[in-house]
Amino acid sequence: MQMKVKIIATIGPSTSSQDSIKRLAQIGVEVFRVNFSHGGLEENIKKIKMVKKLGCLAMADLPGPKLRVEGFNRIINSGETISNSKFSLPSLKKGEKVFLSDGLIELEALSDEDLIVLKGGEVREGMGVNIPSIKNFQSPTPKDMEIIKKIKNLSDFIAISYAQSAESIKKARKNYNGNIIAKIETSRGVDNLDEIIKEADAVMVARGDLGVQLPFEQTPLIQKRIISACEESSKPVIVATQMLESMVTGSFPTRAEVTDVANAVLDGADALMLSEETAIGANPENAVKTMKKIILSTQSSVEERHFKTSTVSEAISESAKNISKTIKAKAILTKTRTGKTSLSISRFKSQIPIIALTTSEATFSKLKLAWNTISLKVKNSDEIPMHLFKKGDAVVLTYGGRFTTDSIKVVQI
Repeated sequence: MQMKVKIIATIGPSTSSQDSIKRLAQIGVEVFRVNFSHGGLEENIKKIKMVKKLGCLAMADLPGPKLRVEGFNRIINSGETISNSKFSLPSLKKGEKVFLSDGLIELEALSDEDLIVLKGGEVREGMGVNIPSIKNFQSPTPKDMEIIKKIKNLSDFIAISYAQSAESIKKARKNYNGNIIAKIETSRGVDNLDEIIKEADAVMVARGDLGVQLPFEQTPLIQKRIISACEESSKPVIVATQMLESMVTGSFPTRAEVTDVANAVLDGADALMLSEETAIGANPENAVKTMKKIILSTQSSVEERHFKTSTVSEAISESAKNISKTIKAKAILTKTRTGKTSLSISRFKSQIPIIALTTSEATFSKLKLAWNTISLKVKNSDEIPMHLFKKGDAVVLTYGGRFTTDSIKVVQI
């Protein structure tokens, strides 16, 4: 059975070989994320080249302005006092909170020099540091822009950390022609959600920092709001962070994690992302198989969406969805240059698969993230891929002129 929701896996020490990446791709991973917050630039570029050599898609997740632990590797205990200089943090005011490991470790400033540990745990070099009182971030940073220049012809996607506004995306696009994913993980990003969605190619609900920058109890409703807004705008949306966290060390997910993954599918996510589960996890393949099993079990229960259409292209998209359902079509076949029509159909969450034919490399990559969409890179989009069908299959075909989709017809194979 084809997964309608796509899986993104993070490469790390547990998945650093070609064989391990190949196995995850065979299980069903569509995109491989390289986290540029860890490892050297050349090392990460090598990872992207390895992914591309295997014929897979790569996402470069840029570091952004997030603070990182430097030169500190040990367990810290509740009640322990630690010098601020140990974490290389900016000057803090008494009472300001500091979170590590997406909020699992919590500290509080006793002064501008010392911190007290409120919730302890293992601290590792490179671990993200979050200070909720810091609200304004530069994104992308000068370092991000330098990375973009190095990978602009390599990576299929770049992910902009701490996207603040549409300007964050526009700035990155000056140096990059591929697909840009905006990570929503701050209150300002949430406030400027609509303009960010309009400018980005896809959006990520980055729940780790989002649940620290904003009250954690708001995260579920913010996730639903972001997904709904992306559906309305026909933009792919990714849900990420701690989806199967217990499987970093364990072999089986908690029931809460299973429910979380299933609910993300039901909410309408186009893709789900594994982070530490595949980067440093004890059994990355098991984590991907588990997520796949949950997706396959849940996807047929996703309810069809309804939207008000305002353009010819949107009306064609809705008609294609309705006709395919009525005649029980094998697929909806779209000829697309930008991916707009395919994404417009995909947002309705039809159970009929969409097969998108495109001559554009960037469009091919972008549609790999879209709900229930099979993206095919072709030399000639006028040719129907007959190998995907058998005699008697009904196919709904959308097509049009150079700049718009304005026609629809039913083809009997």
